[in-house]
Amino acid sequence: MIKEILKLTDKDYWAEHWRNESEENWAGYDSKFSPDWDKLMESTLEKFKGKKLLEVGCYPGRYMMYFHKKYKMEVEGLDFVEDISDNKNFKIYKEDFLKWSTSNNYDIVCSFGFIEHFYDLENIIKKHLELTNPKGLSLITVPNFHHGIKYFFKRRNDRELFVSHYREAMNIESLKKILDSIPCKSYEIDFFSFSKKGFNSSYGAKYYIAKLLGFFTLKLPLIDNLLADEIIIKIKK
Repeated sequence: MIKEILKLTDKDYWAEHWRNESEENWAGYDSKFSPDWDKLMESTLEKFKGKKLLEVGCYPGRYMMYFHKKYKMEVEGLDFVEDISDNKNFKIYKEDFLKWSTSNNYDIVCSFGFIEHFYDLENIIKKHLELTNPKGLSLITVPNFHHGIKYFFKRRNDRELFVSHYREAMNIESLKKILDSIPCKSYEIDFFSFSKKGFNSSYGAKYYIAKLLGFFTLKLPLIDNLLADEIIIKIKK
């Protein structure tokens, strides 16, 4: 049982955060992911087609819809924002992840921009793994606010953002130390660096401009990582 963990956010925070999100978009629309994201997911998830997946912190559902449509997965979600409507597409648990228990296990347990809202990263990651089947995968992403250029601009222009984000969750070395202490088969931590990713949800001219810039940043790994939007953690149980 996970001990009480100090959170940087609460239900009121997330209710306000999602207040302007249209309920029509609640896992009922096609959100375009960049072709580079598709490529990354294909190399990771091809063998999990048709398997069972849980997304933690699932609202507004674009990832759930993506995994369901592209990989025909049996998808469930968990989110503790209680005033969101029920969802006709997926089984949704309106629970606090830290207090939630289930007899279910999943081939993939994933979260996108979730763990950085907690101080006790080790136990948050452990619970992802507890819910994952043997030979399954925990897939976690965090934004890249700890390293480089994005940190500088975010710190200057959006200081309130740092109140709700724990920077150590975005520190590669800190993450490695935590994962080295957790029993698992293997793990990978990497930047979804600029050269690997075009502009988010971009197609047409913007995408090709991003690919051109990506070609040059690929030759400069330090700059490439400084421009990264996300850090990706893949843990094999």
